[in-house]
Amino acid sequence: MNNRLTLHMRLTNNCNADCSYCSSYTKNPNRMSLSEVMQSMSFIKKTIIKYGLGGLRDYCSVNYIGGEVGIVPMEELKDIVLGVRRSLNPMFKVFEDGCQTNLVLSEKKIDNLVHLFSNRIGTSADHFTKQRTVKGSSDNYNFLLNHNRYYLLNKYQIAPSTIVVVNQKTKNFLSQEINIAIQEKHHITLRPVFEGGLKISDALHVHEIIALYGELFERWFLKQPIMVEPFYQLTVQNWIDYQQKQGILLHQKTTTSQGNFIAPSMLNNNGCPFQSNCARTSLSLEPNGDLYVCMDMADSKQMCIGNALRGEWDELLWNKLEQRSKHLDETCKKCEWKNSCQGGCMKEALDHTGDIFGKTELCEVWKMLFRKMEQRFKESTREEINAWLEKIKL
Repeated sequence: MNNRLTLHMRLTNNCNADCSYCSSYTKNPNRMSLSEVMQSMSFIKKTIIKYGLGGLRDYCSVNYIGGEVGIVPMEELKDIVLGVRRSLNPMFKVFEDGCQTNLVLSEKKIDNLVHLFSNRIGTSADHFTKQRTVKGSSDNYNFLLNHNRYYLLNKYQIAPSTIVVVNQKTKNFLSQEINIAIQEKHHITLRPVFEGGLKISDALHVHEIIALYGELFERWFLKQPIMVEPFYQLTVQNWIDYQQKQGILLHQKTTTSQGNFIAPSMLNNNGCPFQSNCARTSLSLEPNGDLYVCMDMADSKQMCIGNALRGEWDELLWNKLEQRSKHLDETCKKCEWKNSCQGGCMKEALDHTGDIFGKTELCEVWKMLFRKMEQRFKESTREEINAWLEKIKL
């Protein structure tokens, strides 16, 4: 959808944990002050208007990421969040914000995050390997994470959506991670590890991801009552496309009886949004003011398009990035699932081919999933698919 903007705000790239696969790691962490945030927002507002970011500006989501947002002094964080709301809310028909936190925090800080963001809180987990640590201890990390997850659930009835990094060490535990998500009734994102701040040597090969995701998808489809990404997002889009190919008229209003399903906000379900127009719908702000199309490209310092604090904007580079929709790989243009995939993630294409117009290495993974989906669509009734998707959405 062109009429939305996702803004990632990295107020600090400092962190209270030391995970071995951190994509945001930096040797020189810093933090953006309140005055710098407001100075940046002034530039970002002008940029939104001048370059048409967010299209007709129907919807804006702001996600505070890290580093660890919870280590920003809470009064200052509150002033920042309220200031950003005042700046952007009037520009969009719908505005929401949330945060991504490791939950390795005191209960008081957890309370403050809830008061700021309500249930719009996401986290990450790794219950079975020792890659997420605090001062070198995975036991300490997991103790604090699990304590605060139950604290949120018991005190506020909040079950944060969770990202699980997929690599050679976690691949055998993904079913258990999904089972935990089902028990705790929260959504989960499976995110293949990628190289940002730290060197990565244990990424899965594409054929391993195909086998792994294929098995997990079969266990999920029509069976599990939670959002598992990237399966959910791809299923929703492909289901819409599949029905349209069948000549079924989809109306604007969402009703399970009519088969009209619209995906909910993806605020805290981080990962590739499967869109080719990222330059118009996504922006990421770094603590030093640098601007990137997305937080993943910011992690790996690829294609910096400006600096909000210095009032700089690389119009030539942004124009090139903005043309991706028109210059996808020829096989992508002819692909029967182009509408569902949109050519995949631009960063992945850049990593794989060195070209923002190239193909993502995960192309065969998504094609495998689309084939499985369409087979399940044929075997299932429209009503049961819509009812299941609606149940997950709620």
